[in-house]
Parts: sequence; structure tokens; C-alpha cells
Amino acid sequence: MSVQFSVPLAFRDLLKSGGVGQYVVQEVQPVRQLPSQLSAYKVSLRSQGPQCVLQHFDALYSMLYHFRTIDASMKEDLLELLVKATSQHAAELPAVLEDLSLSQADKNTQLNTLKMNCFLLVHLVEAFEVETYKAALGNVEPSGKGRKAKSKADGFLWETERENVLQTITHLLQLDIRRLWSMSLIEEEFISMVTGCCYKMMENPSIGALKNKPLWEALSHLLGVAVKRSNDTLSKYRKCDA
Repeated sequence: MSVQFSVPLAFRDLLKSGGVGQYVVQEVQPVRQLPSQLSAYKVSLRSQGPQCVLQHFDALYSMLYHFRTIDASMKEDLLELLVKATSQHAAELPAVLEDLSLSQADKNTQLNTLKMNCFLLVHLVEAFEVETYKAALGNVEPSGKGRKAKSKADGFLWETERENVLQTITHLLQLDIRRLWSMSLIEEEFISMVTGCCYKMMENPSIGALKNKPLWEALSHLLGVAVKRSNDTLSKYRKCDA
């Protein structure tokens, strides 16, 4: 029986027992093991492509779970790799979506890959947003053991990275990903995960149409694409009920 990854209502819900055939995180790995796990994921991504998230999800989830305590350089590496994986999957999906001979097992693999990568990337965006917002208020410094050191990015700033991340997610959602879901009905939780992230970012007082127009436009575009996908699904539901 194939395992299905269902987008949870809350981040920690993946630690709870799910339904039959539903993916559950088996173990949150300790911080000391995460550097080697991230290196292993990097190697797998290079050799296997974005589908390797199926084997490395628990380790990547653990990095998000321990976000406040892991090194800044690990956060940056994680962001770079997840953006790369999502971009690569977006480049591969058009051919997959046009393949009428795609087996149900392969479709399930593609869908799990899509949802897992999006889940990780969206929650990483939210984690960076919370950290940056708190630092801006002067309450805390950016967390992580390496917060005072310049990493490989030589002065990495989330403010300069997030627009590219939003565009990456937007590009993926602009594809006709409905075909991967049963009856082309995208699950509501998936759409809510993306729109919820957009709304949280828009609540940040440092982000606004007048303060950061390019970022506001990127957010608005992503939100519009996500809402369109939601409307497409609602239209499909109405047709099914008719």
C-alpha cells in the first residue's frame, strides 16, 4: 500500500499517528545529527533529484523543528537546497503532467514530492519571517550558533532572499498541478498552507505596498495564483455534485 503525505493543519501534527497509509514523522532527530543529514540530502538531491525528499523528509523536518538552535549556515544551506529542489521539480513536472501513461504509483510519488517540498519550503519561509521580525523589534538576535558569523553567503539577509523564494513557489503553482490529485481536486489544506503563509507575511509592518513594492507584488501574485487554484477546485467540486 502506498503512503500518502497529507498536509497537516499544524506543523507538529505530523508527529501524531495518522490514518491508514498516512505519512507520519517517525522521529525528530537531535541537532548533533543534522549536519551529516543535510550533507546526505545534498548528495541525494544531486543524484536522485527532488524525489529524494521522500527518503529525507524526517531529517529536513527535524531541521525546521530545531530552527531556533541550528547554525545560521545550516539554515541558509537548507533554504538553498529546498529552493533548488522545488525549482527542479517545477521544471520536470510539465512533461510528467502531460504523460497519459503515468501509473498511479508514479503519480503518487510526484504528488508526495510536490507536497513535501512545498510544506518544508513554506514552513522555512515562516520560520525566517518570525526570526527576522523578532530581530527587527530588538527582542532577540537572529537565532542559531552561527548568528554572529558571516557564512558562505557573506552577509546572508533573508530580506534579499524571500522574493526569489516566493517566485519559486509561484512558478510551481502556476503549473496544472491539479492533475496529480484524485479527480483533479487539490486538497484544501494545501491551498490554505500557501495562502496562510502569504497572509502572515502581509501582516509584517515592514512589508507593504509602499515600503517594499517588489516584495508586495510577489506576495500578491503568489496569493492570486493560490486563490485561482482554490477556485478551480471549487468549480470542480460543483461539477462533481451536479
